[in-house]
This record gives sequence, structure tokens and C-alpha cells, in this order.
Amino acid sequence: MLTASRPIVHSNGEGPIAGTMIVGRWLDEAFTQSFKEMSLVNVRLHPIGEKELPLKDVQLLKQLTPATPYNFEAVDDEMLRVSSTFPGISSRAALLVQVDVPRDISARGRYALLLMRWLAILAGFMILFLVTTALRRMVTGPLGELTRHVTSIGQKSDLASIVPSPRSDEVGTLTANSAR
Repeated sequence: MLTASRPIVHSNGEGPIAGTMIVGRWLDEAFTQSFKEMSLVNVRLHPIGEKELPLKDVQLLKQLTPATPYNFEAVDDEMLRVSSTFPGISSRAALLVQVDVPRDISARGRYALLLMRWLAILAGFMILFLVTTALRRMVTGPLGELTRHVTSIGQKSDLASIVPSPRSDEVGTLTANSAR
């Protein structure tokens, strides 16, 4: 059985303790199966002391200490078994928990980081292209047109030529005043 307890106090967490709330849940096969389905990993829960543990698990318990609370064991090329204990009410190990985790999970993480890096670079180039296009359309294009007009006036001395400018910003004002 898995239990948890909390003192009953005021909602702000202060004041005298009015009692203790204790909840419990049986760690049966149905709970273990439900937990496996929710977490999408193979989980094994072995109560310590209720029945005889296999020799391999007894040797594993000797390796699990407060200094080394986790044990990692390669099951095969694709799975890694992580083992640890869960304390009981007496603060001693009461439950041996073993979880089989796919070994490629870190490879998936590295792939996701690499993919995100390339997507960030691609997004940067797209933003650079959009900014360059916008600057060319709004600033350098009209300034180039004005430069050609002023150069044409200087070469032909034709002050009557007018460059139409629908813009109302500084470039439009400069273009409109260059014909005067």
C-alpha cells in the first residue's frame, strides 16, 4: 500500500494542527498496469519485505544506498533499466521501483535540438530576406530613382522633368522638391 499524510491546518498553512489526513492506495497489478499506460514506460513495483525477492533484486538492493540511490543497467541495445527504492512509513526502503526507458530518448533530444537549430537559422535567413526586400522597396529603390532623375537633370539641364512621387515621407518630399 502506498500512503501519504498531511497535517490538517488552516488554508494559509498556519495555526494549530487539527488532525492528520491519511490517504492510501493499493499497489496492485491494476494500478501498475494503469501507471504503465499513463507513463508509456514499463514499470515494475516490488514490495520489499512482504514476500521473498528474487536473488538479483536482493543484490540490487545492496547496491542502492543513500549515496547511490539509482542504478542504471543496460537491458539490451534499446532499453535501459533504472532502479531505485521508495521509502515506507519507517523511512526505510519499502518499495523497489524499476523502470525500463528507451535508450534512444537522449538521441531524440539531440535530434530535436539539431532540428531546432537549423529551423532557427532558416528563420533568420527568411527574416533577412524579408527585411532586405522591404528596404529595397521602400528606401533604396526610390532613392535610386531619385538619383537617376537628378543625374538626368544634371546631364540634360532639363529642369522641367518631374518624377511623380506618391510618397508622403522624407524620400517623397525630397523627390517632389528636386523638380523645383
